[in-house]
Amino acid sequence: MKRYTILGAIVITFMTGNATDFSPAVKLNLPTAGAHPILSPDASKMLYTTDNHCGLSMVDLNTMHTTVIDESMAAGNNPAFSPDANSIVYRTASTNDGLLVHDIRVYDLNEGKSKVKAQYSRSTAEPIEYTGSTNYAIDRYHDILVCHDGVSKKISPLPDAHSYLWASLSPDGKHLLFTEPFKGVYVANADGSNPVLLAPKGDYASWVNDNTIVYVLSHDDGYIILDSSLMAINIDGTEARQLTPNDMIVGEASAANNHIVFSTISGDLYLINAK
Repeated sequence: MKRYTILGAIVITFMTGNATDFSPAVKLNLPTAGAHPILSPDASKMLYTTDNHCGLSMVDLNTMHTTVIDESMAAGNNPAFSPDANSIVYRTASTNDGLLVHDIRVYDLNEGKSKVKAQYSRSTAEPIEYTGSTNYAIDRYHDILVCHDGVSKKISPLPDAHSYLWASLSPDGKHLLFTEPFKGVYVANADGSNPVLLAPKGDYASWVNDNTIVYVLSHDDGYIILDSSLMAINIDGTEARQLTPNDMIVGEASAANNHIVFSTISGDLYLINAK
C-alpha cells in the first residue's frame, strides 16, 4: 500500500480581529435563514438554500439584493455557476409513479429566468457542464474528471482511494484539490501526480486563491457534531489556521477570488475576506 506523508507539524492558530491576512467574519443580513452557500467564480454573488435544499436563492454581495431563483424541491442541491458567472445550472426533484426523478434547469442571470434543459428522469447524472472553460475538475466518486488546456481525462490520484469529493483546480490551473473521505484533504499537480496530504480530515475544501485553501474540520461522537470549525492552510502545508471561534458550529463553506462564505447550524451565513 502506498503511503502518503502529511506536510510538517501543523500548528493551529486561532484568528482574531487583529489578523492581517483574513478579515473577521461578518454575518450576512439575509431575509431568511440560509444554508449550503456557494460563491460565484468572481465572488460577487452567492447561492444559498434551506437546510433541506428546498428552493434556491442568490444574493449580490455588493448590494445585498436577494433574488429567488426557484422554489422547487431540491433546487438548492449542488447548483453550480458557469465559469463566467452569467448562468446557474441546477436540478429540481419530483416524483413519478412513486419514484424520485430529477430535471435540469439553467438560470440566465442576464434574462432573469430559468429554462428546462432536461426533462424529469431517473438519471443520476450530474447536470454540471463547464462550457467555455478550459480548466476544471469534477469528482465522479471513483475518479476525477480533469480538463486541462482543453484535454479531458479521468484520473485517480490515490491508487487505493475509496472515493473522491470536492475536486477542483486552482484558479491558475496548476494544482488539483480533492478530499478522500477516509484519508483527508490533498493537493496535487493538475494531472493528479504528486498528491500531498494537507489535512487528515476535512470537508468542503475549496480555493481561496492559488496558494490557500479552506475546509471545514468537524468531530462527532457518532450521533451529534461536537465541534466544527473553518480552517485555512497554504498548499505547502504551512500556516494552518482556525478562522472561526470554538463555540461556533460551522456547516458548509465555499471560497473564490479571496472571499469565503460559510454557514452555521443555526442558519446564519458569514463572509470573510482574504487581505
